[in-house]
This record gives sequence, C-alpha cells and structure tokens, in this order.
Amino acid sequence: MQPLYPKDQLLVSPTKLVTNNVKAWDLVFMWSAISDEVKGCFYKNDVAYFGINGTVKEMSAASVAKRIRIWCDDSSQDVFSNSSSTNASKPTKPPTTTPSSMPSPPSNSTTSASFSDTITTFYLIADCPYSANERENLMPAYIGQLSSDAEFLVHLGDLQNAQADNCEEWAYQSASSILHESRVPTFVLPGDNDINDCINVTHGKEMWAKYFKRIDERWNHDFDVIRWGELDESFSFLHKGVLYIGLDIPGGTPYNLSVTEERFDEHLERINSILKGLSDSEYKVIVLLGQVDPTYGQAGNSQVFFEIIADIVKNIGKPTVYFHGDFHKYYELEGGGYDVDNFLRISLDGESISPPIVAVMDGLGMKS
Repeated sequence: MQPLYPKDQLLVSPTKLVTNNVKAWDLVFMWSAISDEVKGCFYKNDVAYFGINGTVKEMSAASVAKRIRIWCDDSSQDVFSNSSSTNASKPTKPPTTTPSSMPSPPSNSTTSASFSDTITTFYLIADCPYSANERENLMPAYIGQLSSDAEFLVHLGDLQNAQADNCEEWAYQSASSILHESRVPTFVLPGDNDINDCINVTHGKEMWAKYFKRIDERWNHDFDVIRWGELDESFSFLHKGVLYIGLDIPGGTPYNLSVTEERFDEHLERINSILKGLSDSEYKVIVLLGQVDPTYGQAGNSQVFFEIIADIVKNIGKPTVYFHGDFHKYYELEGGGYDVDNFLRISLDGESISPPIVAVMDGLGMKS
C-alpha cells in the first residue's frame, strides 16, 4: 500500500492532533477562521496529521470551528516521518457557537494532483427562507458569499413556511431566484413545507417542479447525475470516490400514507440497485442527502426506512454520513442513532440561523 500523499509530492509539513478514540471515518473539525490551507490529512495511532501551508501547527479542538470537515483515512505508513510536531495537547470539545461570517473552503489551487483528484468541497443549507428578513437579507447574503472554489451546493428542502406563505407561487419564485445567484451548481430536494404541508398538494407539486426541478441544469457542470425515473426529485452521482444520493424523503405529516410507504420501498430498491452496480473500489464514502429528520417519525414510517438504511450502511462498511434538515437546529449523531460505527448523521440549522455549512470529503484516502 502506498500513501495518498507521498513525500515527493508533499508540499507542506504536518500538523498532528492527538485525539481520544478516533476512528478512521471520523469527521475532523478544521479551523475555518485562518487563512492557512489544509493540504492533506490522515490518522495513525489515534493521531490526526494535517499538512498546512508548509508549517507545523498544533490545532486543539478548542481552536477550531465546526463549519469545515475533512474525511481522513487510517494509514499504515507515516508519510510525515520528518515531523517536528510533538507533545500535541489533547483536544477539548469543539465550540458550539456559530461563526459570525461565512467560512471559505480551503483552496486547492496549489495542492498535488493526487490530493485535488480526491477532495470535494461542497455547501449544504436547509429550511430557509422562512421570513421576509431571510428572503430579503440573510439568505441572499449567504448565497452571495459562497466561494466558487466549492463544487456544488445542496438545499435540503423547505424553501418556505407553508403555514405562513400558503404555498403561493411568489414564495417558490423568491427562493428560486435567490438560489440562481449561486456561483456553483445547485441541487434542491423537496421538504414537507414545499409540497406535503400545502393545502393543495397538487399545487405544491406543480410549483416545486416549476421552480426547482432539475435546477442544477442551469449551471454547466460535469456531474454524471442519474435521475430516478418517476422519482425524478431524487438523484445520485459518483464523484471523486464519493457516492452522493439525494433522497426525496420529506419530513412532516404525509398527505397520503400509502403513497409515502410506496416511495420508501422504491427508494430502498433504487439504493440497493445502485450499490450492487458499483464495484467496491469505485467508491470509498457515501453521502446521503435529504430533508427528513428520522428521529421523530413524523413522515410516515421514516424511522423504519432509516433502520433499513442503517442496516445497509452497516453491511457495506463504508463511511456514510446523512445530512438533513427538518429539525432546524445543528447537531451531530455518531452511529446515526442506530449504533452503526460507520454511520454519522448531521442535522443543519434552519431559518437562516447560520450560513451554509462547508463539507470537504476525501473519497480515496489510500492508493494501492
């Protein structure tokens, strides 16, 4: 096995962060408030090593913000053997405060080819806009600040407050216009406020389709997006060793329980088909994207649906993270709530409480 970042390609010196009970699939909290660029990372013997701008830096978890995350893979070889960084302090819990401004993703303009070929930076946002202030000020500012260094943005659904906005067309049009200003390709998934919670569900479907269906096609991108036939709002694509799966599984109360349960079955069939069609070497990480928070079981039998998803994730054994909205508050749940070691669930803030989060995924880790 050869490390992903061999010494002859390494442009930076390492930083190490001693951690307690770190697993290879853990998301590492990186400090987004500094200008230093993260060039690479891996775990060895419960130490996370980071290459940062040609200098050695020790970063405790108390020093880092929660908005940028990087996958690090376990390594049997120390590619940073010349490290002079020693006696790193054990981290405390990461801060829970929200950064005051939008963090910028680390630029990959000077990284080695192997690193840039496996790293993907993208944005996630959910459950907004819900008010006039969000439509006129907060959300446009957030979208306007997005860096084009990232590769795409995903809105996880609920682009209006159905009770307050009555699913009127102007609400869909307003949210769509804001997203059109994104500098990066944007994907949108339905939330319960977009369709299910509308008094006229048919109208909600028509409005969502008019303003958000295949919205990513407004941008020029080379993602090989697979649409799911009649489940057209759902999608999947493989990119740099990471399998992305967008799920049209909204929260809230289903307008038709039998239709919802049929949709669950169809999604599970499609997910299993996709996974069976890929070889083990084609992807190293799975990213699930959706609106519903399965904790509360409001959306039909979504709890049962995600129990099955958790079993699939456990059997595959690959690092898997599910990003979702619905709860309107940020939290992370290791095990996904199902005690599955390679499953992580992340709930996003809603109602423009904070900017979109920045996720950075390494889809390779090691080369054989």
